Amino acid sequence: EPERLATVYAQLLQRLLDVEDGLLTRRCEAALQRPHGLIGYVVDFIASPSALSSAGSAEPPAAGAGAGAPKQAGFSAAARCYLVIRLLLEVLGSSATAAAWLDAALSVAEVEAMAKWLKAASNSSMLGRSVGRARLLSFSRRRPYERSTSQQGTLDDLKGFRNLKRKTLTAKGKAAGGGKEVAG
Repeated sequence: EPERLATVYAQLLQRLLDVEDGLLTRRCEAALQRPHGLIGYVVDFIASPSALSSAGSAEPPAAGAGAGAPKQAGFSAAARCYLVIRLLLEVLGSSATAAAWLDAALSVAEVEAMAKWLKAASNSSMLGRSVGRARLLSFSRRRPYERSTSQQGTLDDLKGFRNLKRKTLTAKGKAAGGGKEVAG
């Protein structure tokens, strides 16, 4: 069960990044830094051409699965990316040092790209849950997939982080612009 194992690894990593000590900055660099850390994984996956295609996103079924065996969906690359985004948001809220490191490592455009990808993927077969073809007042549903409440919460957290980064950039720009006016 690779999804459960990945969740356990993510929880252990998050606990390592919660410890406020002199090595926290180095642990953040090792776990999150580009190109091999979690930020690199998410940014590279979202930028890839297959990021929003559901074809080939799931791992093949187990070799011993017969016709009578229950079908288990593989842990897809999209599910891994969603798990990593959730972990990044948990690290953001875990400690001030880790949050500052993560804030400096991600740009507004990258956070915006994560939010756009999650919004699209959670309303598709990649991450969304299947919805029956119910009719409401003789109108059929527009989409056969919808996002879960945890995906909506993650999307809201990403939007909040993006807005915070925008406000910080705006404040820095005003401070830089205000300093030039006073000097001139």
